[in-house]
Amino acid sequence: MSKALRFLIKLLSRIPFWIFYVKSYFFSKVLLRIFPYRKKVIDKNLESAFPEKSKKERILIRRKFYSFFMDFIFEGIKQVSISPDQLRKRMVYEGYEAIDSLIDSGKSAIVITYHYSDFEWAFVGYSAAAKHPLNGIYQPMKNEVLGDLIVRSRSRFGATMIPMQNTYDFMNDHSKKDAFALGLIPDQSPIPAKGYWMEFLGRGTPVYRGPENLAKKFDLAVYTIDVQPVKRGYYKAKVELLTEKPLECEDGWITEMFMKRLESKIIEKPEQYLWSHKRWKHTMPIDLPENQISKKYPPLNKNKIDYKN
Repeated sequence: MSKALRFLIKLLSRIPFWIFYVKSYFFSKVLLRIFPYRKKVIDKNLESAFPEKSKKERILIRRKFYSFFMDFIFEGIKQVSISPDQLRKRMVYEGYEAIDSLIDSGKSAIVITYHYSDFEWAFVGYSAAAKHPLNGIYQPMKNEVLGDLIVRSRSRFGATMIPMQNTYDFMNDHSKKDAFALGLIPDQSPIPAKGYWMEFLGRGTPVYRGPENLAKKFDLAVYTIDVQPVKRGYYKAKVELLTEKPLECEDGWITEMFMKRLESKIIEKPEQYLWSHKRWKHTMPIDLPENQISKKYPPLNKNKIDYKN
């Protein structure tokens, strides 16, 4: 079944874009009216993040989210076979030259993007645009056949994909050899006791400090990628420097800054964020060490959302 699914996805990826977007429009209406995908989760997240908005405004965001989400799914299928020229036209990059110059000088960089807008095209599009590809850390899937297809699609333009458990092996092997750019998408939910807790969208939220830890351990410059939709199927991606000197940054600062950059993007265009995931499913541990709690953005008392009721 998995091999058949992989073959089907490869076949579907050859369909012209205009047909994809017609299908995306249809399926977004199905999600909205017939099979409302994770509607309760989406509504609870939006109510939490935007209590100042009316119910009508939040319903509109949900409707726009379903449209974005289906476009994202179909664009992900298209990613399997899209040509580099097509991708460069649809995901226009700005600012990657700074990282190319850094790598040419013999220094490496951490590049952070988020689960916002078409982050898959942003990742793959970087390698199609830049001189040096953006290598990536990923969590292997239980479905090995489908997981292999995703890894192959992400590495089509020269990127090396590294399983999460091999991150430090990769860093230790390469940090003393050729310089590189390493991409991470760290805005998932970590185990509460191991997360760094801070205020995010009005709630106490555990976040990963992986990019900050790697940047400090290996003294790597840190950049973020800001993705914004231009029109349907077209995006602008801007590479922005966070810090060139991570060792001089106060502990937690790098993590706080990239999460707050994400927050500002969500507030500007909320429909582009993945509201369907249970972002606030944890309660902050009472005995959490002080170095795992933000001082600049202290976590609020309200953190866990009851998604069952």
